[in-house]
Amino acid sequence: MCDRSKLTPRELRDVDIARRQRNFSDCTNGWTCDRSMLTRWQIAEVDAAEHQGNAQNCKDGWGNCDHSRLSVSEARETAIAEHQRNLSACKKGQETCDYSQLTLPEAKMLADTEHKRNYMACLRGHGYCDVFRLTAEETQAIHHAQ
Repeated sequence: MCDRSKLTPRELRDVDIARRQRNFSDCTNGWTCDRSMLTRWQIAEVDAAEHQGNAQNCKDGWGNCDHSRLSVSEARETAIAEHQRNLSACKKGQETCDYSQLTLPEAKMLADTEHKRNYMACLRGHGYCDVFRLTAEETQAIHHAQ
């Protein structure tokens, strides 16, 4: 702990400057800080950093995201990024996939891909195979191949 009573006036000034700089850095980085210690310019900087951090969190899909604070262009970028993350999750068969958010062409592409994967698994005899999802022709081809 610093005993301020033992500091010279110059040291007190240096400590106060360092404290204000550390506080500004804490605010800018989203940590706990005392905004009342900030200048108007620093408040503007902190607000801009908070806005940018929120926009990045929304776009990246992690951390806290307040969609209501996004600009129109940021909301558009975020929607595109969210859609791409969902499409990727669907392609990988992840639980987070929301098929209702896919476009019709995307849903068809995924269904076609899954159908081909299922057919190849049945044909080769390894991997998950659901014979009830095969067409009659595919079932015949598999029986002839065995």
